[in-house]
Amino acid sequence: PGLAVWEVAVQDDEGHAIATLLLTFVIGAAAPEPPVPAAPEPAKEDTPFDRILAAATEVIARKGFAQATMREIAEATGMHAPTLYAHVKGKDELLEHVYTQEMERMARDLERVATGASASERIRRMMEAALQVSDERRRQVGILNRELKSLRPEARIRMIPRYRALVGR
Repeated sequence: PGLAVWEVAVQDDEGHAIATLLLTFVIGAAAPEPPVPAAPEPAKEDTPFDRILAAATEVIARKGFAQATMREIAEATGMHAPTLYAHVKGKDELLEHVYTQEMERMARDLERVATGASASERIRRMMEAALQVSDERRRQVGILNRELKSLRPEARIRMIPRYRALVGR
């Protein structure tokens, strides 16, 4: 796969420039979409899996995927490593769950702001949402940007179409 970068000038209904967007798309040969492992639904309360994902995000963001260990992630959750392995098979699966959770969260955020209103209003809302995500979830976004190469090839095949669908909104 490669990248395509587009610069798009956005105008309001009267033709006045309101934004310039730089869009980056992942392109390449289409691959069949194997089923994505289901991440747990967002819980109203803090579940052990929520704590695991939060700890994994923190440790991977701080040390990088290659240097992070399951033992450190377990310690960050306050559990023993064998308990962590009762929830996930290993670090590769955990990274895929971090990706899945964050992309689902971003899709929900964009869906929420992309309904109704004029085209220029929807674009303004989506840009505000993107900035808010950058501010509030900078560690998660950093992992998505930096660690794609760390996903196993089969996980990468599952994530790239989901990423395309997310940025193609």
